[in-house]
Amino acid sequence: MVQATGSFTIFTPRADIFRAYLVCDPDEPLVTAWIPDDDWRTIVANAPIVSVDLLVRYDGGLVFGKRQNEPVKGWWFLPGGRVHKGETRTEAVHRVAREELGIEVDIVESLGAFEHFYDTSDVEGVDTKHYLANGYVVDVTDGELTTDEQHSDLRVFESASDPLHDHIRDYLVVAESLPAWP
Repeated sequence: MVQATGSFTIFTPRADIFRAYLVCDPDEPLVTAWIPDDDWRTIVANAPIVSVDLLVRYDGGLVFGKRQNEPVKGWWFLPGGRVHKGETRTEAVHRVAREELGIEVDIVESLGAFEHFYDTSDVEGVDTKHYLANGYVVDVTDGELTTDEQHSDLRVFESASDPLHDHIRDYLVVAESLPAWP
């Protein structure tokens, strides 16, 4: 089914799928693009996921979320998410900050791209996950921290959590804007 609505078109491949692909006008901001479960399983099983991770500076520390889903379930980890097709990494940083934390941010520093390999996955039938994760140090400019369905809690750490996941440590090693962190 194809339905034109204003400056974008909604494509729904099957009526029983609640998700939609949104194709936007290049002059309009990107709207969410959902991928059907079977397609997502194929992607996760066969390709790295391009994502952004946010090192959010807040009240003298960094914001970590207690993960409720794989990978890194049960760990204090950084907020982050995949980059949608047609979305720049910068746009993804701002979207993830709004959607996962309820805040607006300014980017302070781009830390580069990192390979993150996990021995677990949140996708049924896929045992591993591979991310091409782009780290960013950001400052909060507006809003109050709120949790989403991925995190049972958010906490501001003034020093590294114990244990500290190796992927976070990798970001901290190169972050010039976080001199007090290991």
